[in-house]
Amino acid sequence: SACLVGSEMCIRDRIAGMAVEQYNYDPSAARSDVAKNIEHDLDCIGLHLDRKTINKWLRIAAELIDKPN
Repeated sequence: SACLVGSEMCIRDRIAGMAVEQYNYDPSAARSDVAKNIEHDLDCIGLHLDRKTINKWLRIAAELIDKPN
């Protein structure tokens, strides 16, 4: 588990919500295009965040997402 404080926890929470609700992110999936789609959408509005960073935050955010039974 990553050690997060303050603004990092806020970022994690928002990424988890966005990834699941807007991009149908499933942390248990073997492969996913979510990071690529987020990267593309950010680029379209002039914000660049590389896929490696997006994947890092998706992994951290996945700790919040309930796993299916």
